[in-house]
Amino acid sequence: MNKKQDLIDPPKRVSEKVPPFGGPTPEAAIRKALNLSAELMDSYEGWAVDDLQMLWLEHENLPKGQDVPKERINKIFDIAHETRGQGGSFGYPLVSLIADSLCKFVERKGALNSEQLNIVQLHLLALKAVLRQKLKGNQPEMGGELTKLLQAIRES
Repeated sequence: MNKKQDLIDPPKRVSEKVPPFGGPTPEAAIRKALNLSAELMDSYEGWAVDDLQMLWLEHENLPKGQDVPKERINKIFDIAHETRGQGGSFGYPLVSLIADSLCKFVERKGALNSEQLNIVQLHLLALKAVLRQKLKGNQPEMGGELTKLLQAIRES
């Protein structure tokens, strides 16, 4: 069964989209990107606090004394997932680490009981502490200890 292979020629080539001359120099493009990145980094703390507030409100509004339905868990996961992705990008690797742990904890849960809600709350308090203390940059010793602690909490 030998079929003839068709070669598909893409309709537009990069060379047709990008002019061969003009535009910023590589140095100017890098400088512009760095300046924009610095502005975004300054804004990140506010975004992170907003995300934490959304997580906290979601946690506070969960039904107490009964299992939390999957839809509500998904909302917590979505916010934590967004937080996880942004933390490291904006100089807060501990935020990413904690949000990742929260994602891992809730992602396969069909429901959350009151004991598990306490574990969610511990993650939120850890996020709050990191943001309040402005623990930016690499924190290898703290990150290692925090990873072990969060894993132990998730597995309890």
